[in-house]
Amino acid sequence: MSRREGSTLADIARRAGVSKMTVSRALRMPEKVAAATREKIMRAVRHRGFVPSRLASGLAGGRTGLVAAIVPTTTTTMFTAAIRGLDVALSAEAQALVIGQTEYRKEVEERLVRAYLAWRPDGIILTGGLHTPELELVLRRSGVAVAEMWTLRADPIGAAIGFSDRDAFLELTRRLLAAGYRRPGFIARDTKGDPRVPERLSGYRQILEAAGIAPRIVLLPSGHPAVQSGAEGAERLLTQWPNTDAMMFASDTLALGGRFACMRRGLRVPDDMALTGFGDLELGAEMEPRLTTITLPGERIGRLAADWVQGQLPGKRGATVIDVGYTITVRGSAKLAPSR
Repeated sequence: MSRREGSTLADIARRAGVSKMTVSRALRMPEKVAAATREKIMRAVRHRGFVPSRLASGLAGGRTGLVAAIVPTTTTTMFTAAIRGLDVALSAEAQALVIGQTEYRKEVEERLVRAYLAWRPDGIILTGGLHTPELELVLRRSGVAVAEMWTLRADPIGAAIGFSDRDAFLELTRRLLAAGYRRPGFIARDTKGDPRVPERLSGYRQILEAAGIAPRIVLLPSGHPAVQSGAEGAERLLTQWPNTDAMMFASDTLALGGRFACMRRGLRVPDDMALTGFGDLELGAEMEPRLTTITLPGERIGRLAADWVQGQLPGKRGATVIDVGYTITVRGSAKLAPSR
């Protein structure tokens, strides 16, 4: 037998002197096979280096042990924290995690999900709640457990596990105004197909409008590196509104670029300019002064998503929304008022 041919149930059955059905039963339900017979089969399995097909058992109505997770990118610490939580929880149950990334493109998400569904996964975990209508229909009819991370959509496919971007920026803006900052600006990259930036912008606008303050908004194309974009956004903001006293960035990486722009202009942080970010990345905690930001429980989100697909029986009806909340982490880059 060549290395490429591999071992089959028939090979194991011949070596153990039993039927293929007995081998299959010993691998799937070992408690239903006599101990002596089971030991003979396992010796044959070890000798042949046999790996049973989880896909075959899944097609027969069992579980494949495969869970697919799709994220916008694997280069952002927020998402890698969720992936870490997923991996730990799934590994504890001997389930394998497959990761795909979309770069915020819904058509890529649909293509990936269709490919993964062909392998009959035990669960599909998505990032966000905005999908193509075709994918929404496919998932609702698939019978596969589905969790949507980072979102609190009212009618999730299975479970929505996340937080409110709008509420987070609403509270952050309110606390900036309470601390005496009256001219805050908002800087973000306009990532098409990602509803998170519009949600954050909505929270920022609501507080300013209630206070009678005109918003100052800079939206940048998504093609440039984030640090470069943050510096460019800060320059645009300060060129158009030179008396800005606080810059609210949609990510910590953008905020780092804003810090460089302040240094070039000779602006002292936080005395001349307050800076805030989003995501609580390591770089923000190490910059000087340390960055005030919005901290998210990414790893907990991943663990909860894993718990959902592990406990959700295929075809079970109903939906669940789990709000994990957020924390405003106050550091030296902004003199924020205490929370209330």
